[in-house]
Amino acid sequence: MTKLMKKQELSNQDNKDSHDFIFSENILIKAHKHCIRNRDEILASELCGCFYCLSIYTPDKISEWLKEDNDSGYTALCSCGVDALIGSASNFPITSEFMQAMHSKWFSVEE
Repeated sequence: MTKLMKKQELSNQDNKDSHDFIFSENILIKAHKHCIRNRDEILASELCGCFYCLSIYTPDKISEWLKEDNDSGYTALCSCGVDALIGSASNFPITSEFMQAMHSKWFSVEE
C-alpha cells in the first residue's frame, strides 16, 4: 500500500478476500495525475501499469513517448496506444486490482 492510502480511504469489501480492495475516488483522482508528463517518474520506476489495457511491465518496454505542448514534458504511451501508464515511483500500487479500479473510474461508460 502507499503512503497516500489511509485506512479510511481503503477498505476491504464485505465477503471478499483480503486482496480485493475498494479504492476511494480521491485516490483514483490523485493517481490519474501521474499518467501525464511522467517520463522521469516512469523511468525511475521498477514497474508500470496501463489502466486502459491492464498490462503491467517494466519501463524499458516503453517505445513511444508523446511530447506535451509548450515543452512541458513527455508522456509515456502503452503499447496499446493509450497514455494511461502509471509507474511504481508514483507510490501507487502497480497491481491488477489497482489498474482495474483505475480502468473502471476513467474508462467505464456510465449508463
